[in-house]
Amino acid sequence: MLLSPSSADTSRQQLLFQTRQPERAVEFVERLYGAHTLTLRPSGELDMRLSGFELAELNLSTVRYGCPAMAQLLDERDAWVFSLVLSGSTQLGGETAVVGDAGALAPECLRSIPMSSDFELVNLRVKANLMCEAYRALFGHDPEHGFTMPELMPAASPSALALSSLIARLARVPVYIHPGAPAMERRLQEAALFELLMSWPHPNSASLGPRASVPRSARVARDFIEAHLLDAPTLTDIAAAAGVGVRALTRSFKRTYAVSPMGYMSKLRLERARDELRNSAPGTTVTDVAYRWGFSNLGDFAAAYARRFSELPSTTLRRRTGPSVKTAG
Repeated sequence: MLLSPSSADTSRQQLLFQTRQPERAVEFVERLYGAHTLTLRPSGELDMRLSGFELAELNLSTVRYGCPAMAQLLDERDAWVFSLVLSGSTQLGGETAVVGDAGALAPECLRSIPMSSDFELVNLRVKANLMCEAYRALFGHDPEHGFTMPELMPAASPSALALSSLIARLARVPVYIHPGAPAMERRLQEAALFELLMSWPHPNSASLGPRASVPRSARVARDFIEAHLLDAPTLTDIAAAAGVGVRALTRSFKRTYAVSPMGYMSKLRLERARDELRNSAPGTTVTDVAYRWGFSNLGDFAAAYARRFSELPSTTLRRRTGPSVKTAG
């Protein structure tokens, strides 16, 4: 079965909630973001709309209230919230945030957030434990107590631009109906968290990870990749096996083998797939082989295979088994 979008709906974005009742608005948003109050300005008429989706354990939601309002965060939450202002204005970090500005609210951050009548923003909600795991994978150690990021980054800053680009890319990922879809989404989640940590200023943002990266880490990583090809491990999995952070491993691996860990794994998977196509039994399909070696998108597999071996995988298969064998499935 190919990795393909659902024929019914390829868009993740959906209208999740709509109300004109303040009590219902507070109840719904509390379930998503934690305890807070919502105060409407005089003569304000609520027209709340919230749309969004989840990808792996990331939650993206676009929200507007349709009237001047004040939200107050009352308790610590179990998640970071990265926000991008789409219209109107609010206050973050003691400054006015307008269109294109980005914000980051730590789980322990308690704030009053005033909103103009035309205020609309998109939030990327990341569970605190996932952020901690990504930090550990990237830098090789846990974040220090009190780990913080600036609450407001201006529209032209690399942080705001990176967040805007990341949100747009996640929103374009179709809904796939395939056994390999959860693994794909987990990799997208990992990449998204790494990008946030690399693009947003924080006390360890200038760090390149442990300095003790030595060829041994590259060798351990190489052995781990070769032993787990069929499992298609993530970069985090490989770095954890090697006992170093993601950045440190990438540098060490490239110095040793002139290729990134993920590039090395892709190269090996292509070679194993080619060997299987050359020696396949009657009835084998290109799809069978591609999926077995971790390529859940047949188009991407065919393109990578052609770049590597200067022929399509179907050509390799036909030469081995003859034209009667199916080449798609």
